[in-house]
Parts: sequence; C-alpha cells; structure tokens
Amino acid sequence: MSVTFSLYRRLGAFLFAGLVFCLTACEQTSLLQKIQESGELRVVSLTPKTLFRNSLEHDLLTHFAQSLNVKMHITHGVELKTLMTIMKRQKAHIAIQIPDRHRPDFLRFTLPYLSLEHPLIQHRDSARTKSWDTLTKDTQLATTEGSLSTQLIHALDTRNEEFMWQRICPKSPGELMQKVSHKKLDFLLTDTDQFSRYRYAYPKLRVAFNLPEKTHLAWGILEQKDDSLYLAASNFLQRPRTQRLIENLKDQYHWRINYPYNYVDIKLFQKAMKTHLPQYVVDFKAAGKKHGIDWRLLAAIGYQESHWKRSAKSPTGVRGIMMLTQPTAKEVGVKNRLNPRESIKGGSTYYAHLLSKIPQGIHNPNRTLFALAAYNVGLGHVKDAMTIAHELNLPWNSWAHLKMALPLLQQKKWYKNEYVKYGFARGKEAVNYVERIRHYYDLLKQLQGDGETAGVTTSPDGEVTYSGGNLPLNSP
Repeated sequence: MSVTFSLYRRLGAFLFAGLVFCLTACEQTSLLQKIQESGELRVVSLTPKTLFRNSLEHDLLTHFAQSLNVKMHITHGVELKTLMTIMKRQKAHIAIQIPDRHRPDFLRFTLPYLSLEHPLIQHRDSARTKSWDTLTKDTQLATTEGSLSTQLIHALDTRNEEFMWQRICPKSPGELMQKVSHKKLDFLLTDTDQFSRYRYAYPKLRVAFNLPEKTHLAWGILEQKDDSLYLAASNFLQRPRTQRLIENLKDQYHWRINYPYNYVDIKLFQKAMKTHLPQYVVDFKAAGKKHGIDWRLLAAIGYQESHWKRSAKSPTGVRGIMMLTQPTAKEVGVKNRLNPRESIKGGSTYYAHLLSKIPQGIHNPNRTLFALAAYNVGLGHVKDAMTIAHELNLPWNSWAHLKMALPLLQQKKWYKNEYVKYGFARGKEAVNYVERIRHYYDLLKQLQGDGETAGVTTSPDGEVTYSGGNLPLNSP
C-alpha cells in the first residue's frame, strides 16, 4: 500500500514538474521569437502606399525584416486614431511616421534615423508671411492627405479657430506646388523632402517660414515587459553596417535636400528646354532605345556637357553636344563631333560602354551614378576611388561613400598611394558633375511628364509647367 502511494506521489510530482516546465517554456517564448515563427513582421503607417513604397523607411524596414528572416506586411494610410488602436490591440508590431507631438506613452520609440522640417510654401511674389498667427480665415492652404504635415496642421488649427484650411486628398505634392506657383492656392504645408523634390520645377516658390518643430522619424513599438522586439530593432539601427545603409538610403532618396538652389540656373535650363531640346529629342530617344537607357538621362548628360549647343567647344579640345574627345569620338565611330546626331549617338554609346564596365556588385541607382562619374573623370579614376573607399572601410559600391573618396584623388597622400593606379584626378569636380546631372535628370522627368516634348507647356510669363506623373523616388 505504501509502495503504491509512493509511486503515485512520484508520478504526480513528475506530471506537475512537466506542467510547470511547459508553462514556463510557453511564457519564455518572446515576441521576437513569435514573429520569427509566424514569418511576418506587421507594420502600420499613416502614409499612403503611393508615398511610402519607394522611400528610405520602406527600404530600411525591408532590411530589418530580412535580418529576422521574415516577410513584411504593411497597413498603409490609416488615421492616427486607427493607428493607435491597431497598436494597442497588438495587431501590428511597429508603427512608423508618427509626429513627435502625437507620440503616446504606450509606445516606445527607437532613436531617430531621419529628421525633417516642415516649411510653409508660398509664391515668391506674395508678401512674405513670417508666422502662423498672421494667417487669416480667408487663407487658402493645403497639405497632402496622409503626409507627415497633415497631423501637424490639425494641431496648429486648434490654435486659431477662425483659420480655414483645405486638405486636398487626390493631389500629389507636385500638383499642389503647381497650384501655389500659378497663384491658385496661397500656401502649402509640406516637409523638406517633398519640397526639395519639386522646388526646382517651380522656381517661383519660396519658403515663408519653417514650423518650429521637426519630425524625427523613428519606429514605435508597444511598451511591455517583453522588450525583445524593441531591443532587436534598436540593435539593428545602431549597427555600423545599418548606419552605412542609412547613409546610402539618404543619398538615394533625400539627396535633393542638400542640393544648392540656383534660381538663375533653373530658369536657363527651362529656357533651353524650349529653345534647344526639341530639335534633339528624336536623337536622344533613338539612342536611349538602342541602349536601354532613359533618354532623359542622356539629355541631362548633354545639357551638363554643352547646354545642348551643337557647336560647343572647350579649351581642352572636347566638342559637340556630348563634348567628346578626339580619341573617344574615334573609338565610338564619330567622324564629325559637331554633328548633333553623331555626337548624341557617340556619347550615348560611350556612356553605355562605361555602364557595362561597372562591377556587377554595384546596383542602381549607384550603378548609374558611378558610370556618370566615369564619363567625366574616367573609369580608371573611379576604380581608384573605389579602392580608397575600401581602404577607409567605406562601402565601395555606394555613391554616398564614393563621393567621399573621389575628392581624395586631388591629395598627394592618396594619388601617390601604391594602390592607386591612375594618379591625380579632379575628383571633387566629378562629384559636382554627377550631382548636377542628377538635378537636370530630375527636372526633365518632372517637366516632361510622360516623356513627350508635347507634354511641356509654357505659361504666359515663361514658366515651364509640370505635365503630370510622379517623380520616381529612387531615381538617381
């Protein structure tokens, strides 16, 4: 009897220990493990899909999901209240693009990876508005539905009950800027990134003032005892490799913010679009089709080289629209460098050749930018700069980092280095050359719309008008 009781007691103790172990094991399954087991990282965003799909945040989150070996699912364009509810009910793991003033206590935010200002845009001929308080109930102001500025304007509106504003849902930032440029709208509240994308197409716009608060982009994660996801996200963002990735993505998506604004240069470009470009569009398109290159990029190269002037010459001996040297012209079969058709055909062939020589480990848009630098300074010097980047422990396949290395080719310490094969080069000039072509290519894509010259219209005061189509955010 006692033996039987002892057996039952031992069996019960064993079963109890097993139950405790199972419960403990279940409790120890972290949120991060659950996400990895489910194979899905769920993200919720205030921004519509059209504004988010090609962006720094999209790419950064994609890399984070890949580091966890899961897929990313994004719920786009929800209202702020809905976003808060989704996060409280744990229907999403990460919330993004929440303005600083609206951050709730139940979310824990990572360190910011990007900061944006919010300028109020007006026509340059209008009397400058210096503060929000000077706006009246008759003011016509808009912001793009779902943008970062939308939440800010809601908060600001409560400070002035008489202030009337309109939120225009179906309009893109570019279309709203066109309305301000044509004086059909008084103001547009936007962010520095969106303004930098379109300000060159509309040189009659200016910043009235910047709102005092910035938006610091960070990831919001539910505050809870299990902080495994927060720690994984924070560690990911702080890794040196991720910091280099962010630098590369900033250059890819936000390079326009730091591009110097030059009103005269923009007006000269717009004038050349009317007076010079139309006669060469057919040749640029033919060359682009032959090599599988956007003809507007080839046209941007042509403008940077010669301002589309067929008889352009330089003291160094380069000539024509694409400014070919005599040896290069001979190499690509150009007999008369001052013949526009031959020059465009030859210059495009040469650029396509350089593009094909860029190492396969370099992907677009970096690949395009490397080839542009090679068009200016030579492929050998570009490879030397890649070597220098490697010596500095910088990513050699990123334009954001190559443009740090190129100017070093002007320093004896570097161009005399045993690893540098081709010696001195005006690397800083090459960097400026590439950035200007990016700028002109940007303008052509905005102002050409669908790519047809007929899409460019001119207002009575001579301003070239945007004809539609959103600028690809990942363009070079």
